[in-house]
Amino acid sequence: MKEVSEFEARLLRILRCLMHRMPVEQTLALLVKPIRRPRCLSRNCVELVQDGLSKGVTEWLARSGWPDRRFIQNEAIVEGRMWERHPIDKLQLSFSANSLKLLIWLTASNFVEPNSAAKINPKALTVGDRLLMLMVFAAIRSTPGGPTLLKQPGFSEHGLISLMFPADVGVVTRSSEPDVTFWCQPQHSWVLETLQSRLSQQWFRIECDKRGSSNDGDMRRIGEFQAHVLSLLFDTVEQQGRQDLCMFLLSAGQHLLQTIPTEKWFDRLDVRHLRMADRSEVYKSALAFFHGVKRLQKWTQHAQGIGFYDEDYQASQLWKSEWERLEGDCLVTAARSIIQRVAPVKAVGVVG
Repeated sequence: MKEVSEFEARLLRILRCLMHRMPVEQTLALLVKPIRRPRCLSRNCVELVQDGLSKGVTEWLARSGWPDRRFIQNEAIVEGRMWERHPIDKLQLSFSANSLKLLIWLTASNFVEPNSAAKINPKALTVGDRLLMLMVFAAIRSTPGGPTLLKQPGFSEHGLISLMFPADVGVVTRSSEPDVTFWCQPQHSWVLETLQSRLSQQWFRIECDKRGSSNDGDMRRIGEFQAHVLSLLFDTVEQQGRQDLCMFLLSAGQHLLQTIPTEKWFDRLDVRHLRMADRSEVYKSALAFFHGVKRLQKWTQHAQGIGFYDEDYQASQLWKSEWERLEGDCLVTAARSIIQRVAPVKAVGVVG
């Protein structure tokens, strides 16, 4: 057993929570009770933090990356688990001082009403740092400190947080542009591949929550941010030739159609107090996911015209195969039907 101070023991307990090894409710008292931070951490504590980060983040990724999946790599289709599709040396993570500064800030401050901002340098974040930030937000987003965390340096512009939790970011802040491009670059896209299932689950839940919402203001802000993030993602994957990174949207759509009847959508949303133009904007924003289906359909139409000797043949074959497996045509039909039923004035020409 390594001896640590009281502050260090609290930090390590909080880290265990952030690694999703214990419920946040068991650590909330530590997160909201400020404690004086020491001038420096002991070597024992630093070594335990290093061990906790390396094992915790790796395990979290492995839980998402174990299913056999197919993706495009170097213009060829590769299949297998995450660590089978990519060389191990390409999957190695590093953590900078930013990670330790974030953990110290969470331990020393009341994370709901901190006296100062986290001393994070957004320009010096490693992939490991960014994944820790994602896990931190995922762990505490449902607590009173979630909105405060989004206002800390590096969080509001975090591309993965915006992609995975657009409802949270859309309601709280739009002060910074999310950096989606970072995660679509060849050296980092394996992370986006790995998180496809988590992304699909989150977008499914968002649409379920919106369907039962009665708050037109939140509905509009969430939908507008969803549309913005999707536009950034679509433009980036087209430039990179990595449309396969958007398969989580097809999976979320298939799950929606299998779970929720399309006859009723937004039954609890009351917009009678709004002007007609504002009503249309609310509905248009609320249906951002289904409006985004049009872009996916265009990719399918383009893929159908790719020949055997064309440069993007393998990518087009993969997309067509996944489109068929995940019932993309049914999603297009359902999207058109939902848009026409919910917002008939705006339905014409939305989904071809």
